Amino acid sequence: MGTRSIINKKFTFDSITTVLALFIIGTCGLLINYVIQKNYSAEGLGLFSYVLSIFFVINSIGTLGMNRAMVYFTSFYSNNIFYRNQLITTSIVLVVIWSSILVFVLNAWIFLFQENVLSYNQSTYLKIISFAIPFYCFNNVVIAVYNGLRKMKIYSLLRGSRWVSLVLILTLLSVNQPLEITFYSFVSSEVIIFIFNIIFILKAKQLTFILNINPLIEILRYIRYVYPSQILVALNENIDVILIENYVSNETLGVYSFSSKVAKSLNLIGNAIQTNFNPIVSSCFKNNTINHLKELCSSLKNISLIVFSFLIVVLIPLYYLFIEFYLEDLAYISSFKYFILQAIAAGLYASFAWSGGIMIMTGNVKANIYRAISKLALIIFLVLSTVIILPLDYGVYIGFTLVMLAQLFVDRFFISKCVGIKIF
Repeated sequence: MGTRSIINKKFTFDSITTVLALFIIGTCGLLINYVIQKNYSAEGLGLFSYVLSIFFVINSIGTLGMNRAMVYFTSFYSNNIFYRNQLITTSIVLVVIWSSILVFVLNAWIFLFQENVLSYNQSTYLKIISFAIPFYCFNNVVIAVYNGLRKMKIYSLLRGSRWVSLVLILTLLSVNQPLEITFYSFVSSEVIIFIFNIIFILKAKQLTFILNINPLIEILRYIRYVYPSQILVALNENIDVILIENYVSNETLGVYSFSSKVAKSLNLIGNAIQTNFNPIVSSCFKNNTINHLKELCSSLKNISLIVFSFLIVVLIPLYYLFIEFYLEDLAYISSFKYFILQAIAAGLYASFAWSGGIMIMTGNVKANIYRAISKLALIIFLVLSTVIILPLDYGVYIGFTLVMLAQLFVDRFFISKCVGIKIF
C-alpha cells in the first residue's frame, strides 16, 4: 500500500508539473497564431498553418519513432544503466543521420517539383523551416529520454523553453518583416534547445560511445511498427489542414486552423496525463499486473471526464472574449457557433487521451498501426465528404467534429480487443 501511495503521489506531482508546462505550451501556441493573425491577417495564418502541418508530418518521419522507443526503453531498462545509455546513444546517432538526409531530399524535391505541387510562397517557407528538422528531431528524442526516466522537471523545462523561445523570437522577427522571415524563428528556437539538450545529456553522462550491435537490433525491431505508427499519428493530426487547403481560401483556412488549434489545446492536458501514464503502463505490462492497470484506467476515465467537462465550459466563453476583443475580425466571430461544436468534440476526445499510449506500451505495436490506419482512413473520408457535400462555411467544422468522435470509437475497439481494457 505504501508503494502504491508513493507511485500515486509521484504520478500526481509529475502530472501537475507536466500540465503546467503544457499550459505554457498551449498559451504559446495561441500567441503564435495571434501574432501571425495580427501581423499578416487570416490569409497569412492560413498559409502559415499549411506549411507548419507539412513541417510536423516531415518531423514525424525524421524522428524514426525514436521518441516513442526512448520512453519505452528508458523505462524498461531502468535497472540496466549501461545498456540503457547504449540505446540512447544509438537512437540519437540514427536520428541525426536520417533527419539530415531527409532535409537534403526534401530540398531537392522542392527544387525539382515546386512548380507542380507547391506555390512559390509555400516552397520558399518550407525550405526555410526544413533546416530546423534535424534539431527538432534530435530534441524530441532527448526530451523523450527524460519522459521515460520520469524526470519530469527537466522534461517540462525543455518542452516549455522550446515554445517560449519560439514565441519570443517569432514576435521579434515579425515586426515590420514579411511572413517569410518568421519561419527562421523555428530554426533559432530548436538550435537553442539543442544546446541545452547537449549540456543536459553530457552532464548526466547518458551517452555511451561503445560499438554494440545489440542495441541497434533491438531498436530496429521495436520501431519497425512504432515508426509507421508515429507517421500515421502525425498525418492524423495535420491531414485536415493539408486536405482542406485545396478547397478553401487561405483566409478560410486561417480561421479554421485557428479555432481548431484552440479546441485541440484541450488535448494538451490529456497528453500531459498520458505522458506520465505511459511509463506506468509499460511497468504494469512488464510486471504482468494488467488488473491493476484496468483499475488505473477506470480512475483516470472518471477524473478526466469531470475535468474536461469543466474545461469545455470555461474554454467556450474565453474563446469568444478573445476573438471579440483581441482579434476583432468578423470572420472569426461569425464562425464562433461552429467552434462550440469543435470544443465539445475535442474536449470529449481529450478526456480519453490518457489511453493513447496503451497499445504501444503493452507491446501491441503492430495492431497500433492498424488502429492509426483506420483513423487516417476515417479522417480523410469524413473531411473530404463534409467539405464536398456541405457548404464550405460550416462543412469543415462538421468534419472536425465527426473526426474527433470517430477516433474515440476506433481507440475503444482496438484497446478492448488487444489489451482487454474498455476505455468507456
